[in-house]
Amino acid sequence: MNAAASSYGKIPADQPFVPVLLGGDIGIYAYAREFHQAYGVISKVVSANENWLISDSVAIDPVIVGPMVDEDVVIPQLIQLGRQLTEDNNRPLLLLSGFDHLVKMIVKHRDDLSIWYTIPYPSLDAIEKASDKVSFQQLCRELDIPHPRTLTIDLGAAASRQNPMDTRVAGISSALNRAGLGWPVIVKPADSGKWASAAFENWQKVYVINSLDEMLALFVEAQGAGYDGVLLIQEYVGGGDENMRLLSCFLDADQNVRLSAYAEVALEDHNKGTEGNSLVILSGEDATVQEHGAKILKALGWEGFAMFDLKVDPKDGQAKFFELNPRLGRNHMYITAAGENPAEWLVRHYLPQIDATPLPESVNLTGPSGYTVLPLAATYRQGSPEQQRRLKALGKALLNPYHYEAETSSKRKFTVFSRQAKWALDAFRR
Repeated sequence: MNAAASSYGKIPADQPFVPVLLGGDIGIYAYAREFHQAYGVISKVVSANENWLISDSVAIDPVIVGPMVDEDVVIPQLIQLGRQLTEDNNRPLLLLSGFDHLVKMIVKHRDDLSIWYTIPYPSLDAIEKASDKVSFQQLCRELDIPHPRTLTIDLGAAASRQNPMDTRVAGISSALNRAGLGWPVIVKPADSGKWASAAFENWQKVYVINSLDEMLALFVEAQGAGYDGVLLIQEYVGGGDENMRLLSCFLDADQNVRLSAYAEVALEDHNKGTEGNSLVILSGEDATVQEHGAKILKALGWEGFAMFDLKVDPKDGQAKFFELNPRLGRNHMYITAAGENPAEWLVRHYLPQIDATPLPESVNLTGPSGYTVLPLAATYRQGSPEQQRRLKALGKALLNPYHYEAETSSKRKFTVFSRQAKWALDAFRR
């Protein structure tokens, strides 16, 4: 099936609005579930491939379009889909994605897409400054906000010379010393969208590198796969998953923070390709981190949702800002678990003709609440002893995005059960 062949599908012709969600991961399913819970609507999910997360769901009408990396392919498909969904009902369409490169693509083509879609993202300039990790680290320096010490390597500039490992790279040891960086270091791409399209055997989202030889080998491999962007060499912040932190915010058109949701991570995903995604989360509060996040977003002129990744450094106890995602991520349902459904915030702010309920002036989600993608027995074993105590205290109140009472498909229920059992086994083996 493709976008051109799809019509309303499962979506009722008289449905008052349609969320159009780009992607096919658990974050996209969570969005669809949240819209369904809040408004009873079915979301059109536009995915590169068919998978169990978006199949056999009461909340989703999937359309499979193939690879979603070429804007010359994706944008015409979205325009055609917009025409189809509004052909007999001139209803609003809310366009969302959980992937940086697709958010940028949407905003870049805002003028063409906004004929059919409401686009709940800030300016392209703000998004590029936020999602480019070099710009983000520079902004943290300017605002005096804790962040890891960072060096950059431009592989495109290096590859343009006869020797791809030019003098700048050959002198990396002295540069690391001047920056106060020792082994190990973190290496990750500045442009995650461009990195996602590079294919090579050792591909990962983030690397822990222990020597200069290991680093140079990665540079060569990435260049050979066609990545010509910037790589960041970053201070390694110690501590386990329990030191990771999240901060999600919603800002209005005047850059007022209307919603702030801080959280602790008890367990991250460590599988290749999805490493770093939070699997078990506890809501909490940290006034300093929340103030720093608000300061960054106001400096960017932000409107809508944004999500920060942080880590508490055991050396000094500071929560250091790693990056800013210009959208909510796959683990964003911890916000719903804490009592605020992001779908309602999006509709009330961007589609007041659908829901005119005013947004609260200021909400700080502190819990106690939590989120898990694991069965409870495995969830209780995650994190620090204190986090385990809090997880056990929450018990069945923990929100699992896969467990939605409105889902009736026996096939889906069996698949969820099988996947949960596998993840539980993996968690017990750690």
